[in-house]
Amino acid sequence: YNNLIYEMNLNINPEKVAMFPSGIIEKSVLLKNNNKDIKKEKQCLIYYKKRREEELNELIGYLNSRNINFKLFEYGTYRNKELIKEAKLSQYGIILGSTESQGFAIQELLASNLPLVVIDKKTNKYSGYELSGTTVPFWNEKCGIKVDDIGDFKNKFNNFLSRNKEFSPSKLVLSDLTYEVFVNNLINEFKKDF
Repeated sequence: YNNLIYEMNLNINPEKVAMFPSGIIEKSVLLKNNNKDIKKEKQCLIYYKKRREEELNELIGYLNSRNINFKLFEYGTYRNKELIKEAKLSQYGIILGSTESQGFAIQELLASNLPLVVIDKKTNKYSGYELSGTTVPFWNEKCGIKVDDIGDFKNKFNNFLSRNKEFSPSKLVLSDLTYEVFVNNLINEFKKDF
């Protein structure tokens, strides 16, 4: 919204722009998935998308130095079902991604109730513009933590691990990202014109 209205100089009337996310899961499926008592047998999932390879290598080196087992999912090289399955088996996830307009893969992880550490990216270069953004446009403190870079990650990682059981990311999905919420948002948007 900010990119379109304020940063790209397109002279668009803010009253003519509606903003709400698409739904990613049915409410009943979300509740069913999160009521299962699945043993978290795997330690960590890494989701990597459009960041410098040096950042990924530094992250992997740090995790290896701590003997932390992980499974890496790189954007464009995995099947969505595999990502969701691994999310349900993992204790937590680490996101090393780019800016997103919605971030469906990350929201699938949230719907799996996977606490996340997000190494946030706050700018995006697009068609000659440098635009503000974030890796997680739909987020709250129940989802996990956001950090600025790998150094910040290293400083805050132990605190995240100690609080891991406090996080409940599926609550954000339940309130904002189910198909039912999307349909209600869409209907309410169309009612505004009548």
